[in-house]
Amino acid sequence: SDECEFHENYKNIVQNSTISDTKLVTGVFGPARVWNNNYAHNHIAVSNKAEKRAEETSMEIVREGVVKLEKAYKGNVDDGIVLLGQSCGLVNNIERVANIINSIVDDAEDCLKIAYNMINLERGIIKNV
Repeated sequence: SDECEFHENYKNIVQNSTISDTKLVTGVFGPARVWNNNYAHNHIAVSNKAEKRAEETSMEIVREGVVKLEKAYKGNVDDGIVLLGQSCGLVNNIERVANIINSIVDDAEDCLKIAYNMINLERGIIKNV
């Protein structure tokens, strides 16, 4: 949303990315879907549970992960960890929260009206709302 505190660079990635722009990597605490940037290209996936446990107990690796998350948050989307799910392909623009909520409510009202009319049609009652 416009009100979201994330940097504009991050928001632009969300609205301009597709499903194919993401990659599944081994994150700081498990699997994570991220934007396919420098971090994703250079990140070496952990091959087994023992390696993952060793990584999780390494405070240096955890600290590096937090630093890379903060980089993306502040706008360095090339080198930071840009968490980005596959649903990014459904986001076409960044809007105000009020507009997003109003759109959801309007869609729900339309669905309820259609359902109401279909039920009445089934019952033989003709009354469009």
